[in-house]
Amino acid sequence: MASSGQDEKARLHLQALSDAAELQARLEDESSRRVSAERRLEAMELFLAQVVHELRTPLNGVLANLELICLESEELAANPSVASANLCAATLRRQIDDLLDLSRIRAARMELRSDPVAIRDVLAAAVGIVRPEAAARGIAIREIASFDQADRYMLDAHRLAQVFVNLLHNAVTFSPVNGDVTITVRITESASPFTLECLVSDQGQGIPLALATRLFRAFSQLDSEALRSHGGSGLGLSICHELVTLMGGTITLFTAEGSGTTFRVRLPLKRASSAEVPASGKESTLSELSETVPRRVLVVDDNWTNRAVLLRLLAKIGYEAQAAASGMEALAMLRETHFDIVVLDLQMPDVDGWETLSRIRALDAAIPQPRVIVCSAQTMERETALHAAEVDGFLCKPISVRELRSVLDGAARACSC
Repeated sequence: MASSGQDEKARLHLQALSDAAELQARLEDESSRRVSAERRLEAMELFLAQVVHELRTPLNGVLANLELICLESEELAANPSVASANLCAATLRRQIDDLLDLSRIRAARMELRSDPVAIRDVLAAAVGIVRPEAAARGIAIREIASFDQADRYMLDAHRLAQVFVNLLHNAVTFSPVNGDVTITVRITESASPFTLECLVSDQGQGIPLALATRLFRAFSQLDSEALRSHGGSGLGLSICHELVTLMGGTITLFTAEGSGTTFRVRLPLKRASSAEVPASGKESTLSELSETVPRRVLVVDDNWTNRAVLLRLLAKIGYEAQAAASGMEALAMLRETHFDIVVLDLQMPDVDGWETLSRIRALDAAIPQPRVIVCSAQTMERETALHAAEVDGFLCKPISVRELRSVLDGAARACSC
């Protein structure tokens, strides 16, 4: 009996060792799978970022040249072919941005800013982006705003505008020609935190309730007929859902077949305190700036098209500009000539933008330091750039005249201080 008991104990001990070894092997396998998946995700994100960069570089040239054509000739600006090209380029830009944003959200690398923002400005900017597309189809966009226009709230203006734009674009896409789209924005102040509610309504065919839940999935369309009729990547609503969730809110829809669809977004808001809102001084005009500061700009970009269009855009808004095709050429020019502002591309071969910036800041003390605005086709570099002490501004390609003027005029005003 004693021998039998010892044998059983030995068997149980061996079984325990076997189970432990099996568990260890399973844990190691799961760890290896997780590391492998993380590496694949990182590789995919890097690949997608590079693809987006390669797409945005020529797109920057297309959009900038179209904008220059419209600025230089009212007759050409009114040409239907130019208007159509602008709409197509803007659509391509939005789809490229959507792909990159979805990748960043899924990799948990989307960071939200918290700045004092006037909701009226976000609403106006979003409607302004979609209105040309709507006008081309005879669709009117009606705005209903119910909040104190002067109040500011702490949020990410870019991402909120992105939600508004995607919902408006979706409504325009599925509304009939000569129809109406309505965007209503109101803020409830009876509770803390405050609540922003946005309703976007269209006059489309409506959505069968059985299919409605599919709309917030990536790459989802209701059916193949919708894809053929309206196109699109099926990412807009998915990104809206992800962004709204990231901001602590909810997005829902109300629909009935034949009666249109309304999307409702609710977001918690924190009102900006007086200490958080920057003092609003008198904004200098273009002519005033020209009189008070020399506005010499050095453009540094290895791409010929980008250099050419930036030089033309800068001349159009009143700057005197020269260009360098590399970081080393830019450093040589800075040693010989004073520039107030440097517009520096981050994605350059050999000596990249960050290394060039480091060398600019290390120039001899006798050489006046310029304000440096970095630009990139990769939006993920925005946060890094804006938090870098050596950087005075960020421009994302494709670059619009409005954004270029705003960022550079801010740097010019800083130069005069």
